[in-house]
Amino acid sequence: MSPRYENCYSDIVYVMLIFRCYFIQIKDVDALEKKINCGQLEEVILQAENELVLARKMLAWKPWEPLLRKEPAGQWLWPPTK
Repeated sequence: MSPRYENCYSDIVYVMLIFRCYFIQIKDVDALEKKINCGQLEEVILQAENELVLARKMLAWKPWEPLLRKEPAGQWLWPPTK
């Protein structure tokens, strides 16, 4: 059962972690690369390191907290209004 998070980033990272941990039992490198389907294992390691850097930044940024001031009108609309 996955925990309930308030932002998409946490949900995506959690699912990706569980998915990759499930396949870590595979000892054959080629088979593991095929199952994970994200390139060579060296690339997967770089992706994991980058996710860790981003996760630490997110802890400092605290994007889940309310904004310090009210956002400008149209801030969250796409495409932007003129």
